[in-house]
Amino acid sequence: MLQPVIANVTCFALAFALMTGHVGWAAAEPPRDVSMVQLIADPARYDGQAIRLIGYLHPQFEGDAVYLHQEDFRRAIIQNRIAISLTETQRRAAARLNKGYVLVEGRFRAGAGGQLGLWQGSVEDVSRLGGWTVDRTRQARPGEHKAAP
Repeated sequence: MLQPVIANVTCFALAFALMTGHVGWAAAEPPRDVSMVQLIADPARYDGQAIRLIGYLHPQFEGDAVYLHQEDFRRAIIQNRIAISLTETQRRAAARLNKGYVLVEGRFRAGAGGQLGLWQGSVEDVSRLGGWTVDRTRQARPGEHKAAP
């Protein structure tokens, strides 16, 4: 009598884990911290790897991108960008982070990525996307600690 119940619970748990992304590379392979410079200079080295990077986010229709610097976006220095593949839910969240620095975790794919394949590579299967708010130039308020240099 317990065997069908256990089998059903096991199947449900497995299906839930697969649907919510709790099974796969994230659990088995922690993301590697890399810089945008490393990805742009040697994309093949990081192909297929789980990565974590910080960059300047500019999501737009068919051209979501993470740039090395804000100035690279402003001056259209497209060689200093990486495509980023976002789900619709992530795209809505990215709208709040638009034109700001972000921390991104996902799987890097070297080579032709993004719109028209004109990119050094792309970050796919994004598992983390959040604002990066560290600003060492900002004056600390009284009683607040400033980030160490």
